[in-house]
Amino acid sequence: MTMAGIAGGVDFTAGTSDAVHFSGELSNAAELRGSLRRLGRALVTGDDAEIVLQAYLEWGPALVSRLDGAYAFAVWDARDRKLVMVRDRLGIKPLHYHPTPDGVLFGSSAKSILADPSVPRIVDVDGLRALVTSTLVPWKGIHSVEPGQIVTLSSAGVQARTYARLDDLPRTDPQVVSGLPTFSADVAALTDPALRREIVAAYDTPMGFGQADSALYLLAETLAAQSTVVLSGPLAAEVFGCASSRPHGDRMALMCPHLRGHLAGAGPAPAGLTRMAIDRVDRISTAVGLRVRMPFTDQRLITYIHDTTRAQRVPSANARYNAEIQRQAKEVLADRDHLAMSLIDWDWLTDAIAVDPAAMPGAVASGIEWILDLYHWADLYHPVVERPA
Repeated sequence: MTMAGIAGGVDFTAGTSDAVHFSGELSNAAELRGSLRRLGRALVTGDDAEIVLQAYLEWGPALVSRLDGAYAFAVWDARDRKLVMVRDRLGIKPLHYHPTPDGVLFGSSAKSILADPSVPRIVDVDGLRALVTSTLVPWKGIHSVEPGQIVTLSSAGVQARTYARLDDLPRTDPQVVSGLPTFSADVAALTDPALRREIVAAYDTPMGFGQADSALYLLAETLAAQSTVVLSGPLAAEVFGCASSRPHGDRMALMCPHLRGHLAGAGPAPAGLTRMAIDRVDRISTAVGLRVRMPFTDQRLITYIHDTTRAQRVPSANARYNAEIQRQAKEVLADRDHLAMSLIDWDWLTDAIAVDPAAMPGAVASGIEWILDLYHWADLYHPVVERPA
């Protein structure tokens, strides 16, 4: 089991034996271990990675119907010379891949793939849409295994199949509530640009969650100094319906007028259990070296809970915090030659900086957060943007 994620590559022309790269944790490992041993499968260590490999050798891709937990893995099938990649139903553990002329590179993060110098750091129009919707993979040629999906790669190409799609289940509209418990920290710590860069690096893309992510990162960092393993409250909140799944506001309004026309059709990121709230916990905890065990991942419980009424947190305004991100936004606005400035609407940011910080709407605060994230993301990753004509 690899807590910090997985990274690897396969050459379809090379002769290798069956192998697995695994990240995460199976919540029904004991049950699977017993089933495999009764079927005559010899388990040496009995750890989750070995269970997954032996389960694949026993049941093939049908093993996904037997797995519960938070996991992402890639199995090299030596007999059929194919790579089979799987992601859990909720999308807790990320998994990305980049086909090459002779095989494929894969990893838990885009940065692990971009570490290969042969992979171009290009963001095209589709990548700009990914930035606007915060769908996590803006890089041309780098793809994400979606929640509840099996992706098979071989010399014949790429095949993707969805084995679980929770978003197809009926759901009720969320209740909007306030007054729910939140984390608190010093404003100077929450707005530290160095902390923002750490968070952007954890996501590999600008997200715009702002102080919520800053508080989560600081909390995870504090917990990591005391323990290597914790239980996740945020996943329980997401499953039972007490968490917001995306930032506020229309991101298209932040882009420069020229780009808006070319990015038409880029809507908000999909809501629901399978998206951002869960991904946030995993990426930030992994970044600080904290293993988060996530209860409530049993597929039967998730299906049962999915149609219950759920609430969304409404963050309260913090005048001191808002004033500080406005101050940082002024510095960004002054850096006119920066790549981020060629993508955003200067007039929108100018108006946002002038808003009373004590009465700042959530959409404005979220927009400023995202632009600050975008600024640091461009510094960290040095993308080559293919602008539309």
